[in-house]
Amino acid sequence: ALMLSLVVAAPCHSQIDSLPDTTILLSSFSGITMVDNFAVGVTTRGVAVLQYEPDSSMFIFRNQLFLSFSQATMKRFGDTLVINADNQRLYFLNISNLPSLEYLGSVDLGQRFADFTISGSDIYSAQWFDGIWRYHLSSFSSASFADSSMKGILVSRLEVKQDTLYALDEYNGILRYDLNVSGFGRF
Repeated sequence: ALMLSLVVAAPCHSQIDSLPDTTILLSSFSGITMVDNFAVGVTTRGVAVLQYEPDSSMFIFRNQLFLSFSQATMKRFGDTLVINADNQRLYFLNISNLPSLEYLGSVDLGQRFADFTISGSDIYSAQWFDGIWRYHLSSFSSASFADSSMKGILVSRLEVKQDTLYALDEYNGILRYDLNVSGFGRF
């Protein structure tokens, strides 16, 4: 069985139940997020939902959404889970009714990127030496390039907290953008 080390109510170690044999579906996790007593994980076969059973201290397989990608990471924005597949395509899933997963759509940004974040209907992507690019998300299956910022030299990570976009520039440290102004935001 696969071992997980997750925090559920109190620190503990849990394992994934192996009956029925779920090891084929859950051969590798590249990320896990906890939602109440559910673990939602990105696997080599898509997205898996496991439910923690306190009596057995095990995560029991509940659901699988099959998606095709070789590498993926994920970020959670409220009830929306966004899968960054192969650093180019973003998949949007509704996780408000777990263990059910609702596929909302996907967008191909057409360019590989280091990281991404979302604020409102804008997607920001870290483009390494090309700064930060902003896309407008008109639906979960349509995004269009809006503009970019070339303030950073080597941008590799992004995060939005409240109305501020934080960007990690490998040469200059952390850059901040105020997103309360029109356009890209004030540096």
